[in-house]
This record gives sequence, structure tokens and C-alpha cells, in this order.
Amino acid sequence: MSISNVYGVAASGLRFQADRLQESAHNVANVQTEGFSARTVVGEEQENGGVSGELVETGDPGPIVLEDGEEVILSNTELENEAVTQITAKRAYTANLKTLETAQEMDEELMDLVD
Repeated sequence: MSISNVYGVAASGLRFQADRLQESAHNVANVQTEGFSARTVVGEEQENGGVSGELVETGDPGPIVLEDGEEVILSNTELENEAVTQITAKRAYTANLKTLETAQEMDEELMDLVD
């Protein structure tokens, strides 16, 4: 794998993890919004390396409660799942960032050897 490919793979990982964090924050912000359907970002491996993300709904509708004699569907956001998503996305983002830093250091070392 070439250094330029490493940059591309790590950059796609950064974008993917940032998307996961953003969508999770959106879900948390809407935890009390009636009828809100949480989404998650699912990763898909790319042929040339790296990852891309696709937004998908997380599944079942939220709980149904009676409010003033009418059924109301609540948000299906599960805060414990969002906490895990945010922690893992942050760690993976940090790992991808470290990969970029290491690739840059390798480029600099290579340039020093060439000079």
C-alpha cells in the first residue's frame, strides 16, 4: 500500500467517524421529539481501501403512549446506544488521525533521506 493510499484510507475513516458522531448527536438532540426515528451511519468497505458511510434507520418505532386519550409515538432514540456510538466513533477518529500523522512523519523521513 502506498503512502498516498494510506492518506486516502485514513481520511475516509475520519469522514466516516465524524458522520457517526454527527448523526448520534442529532439522535440525542431529538430524544424527546415525538415520532422521531433515530438513524445510524453504517460503514461499507471501498474497493480501493477506506470506508464510506450510509445513513440507515435504526429499526423499530419508539414506544407508544396515551396522551390526552390519543396514542403518541415517542422517539426511538436509545441514549445508552448513542453513548457507545459516540465513544467508539471518537476512539476510531483518533486512531485514523494518528495514522495520518504517522504517514506524514514517514513522508518527512523519506524526504530527509532523499535530500
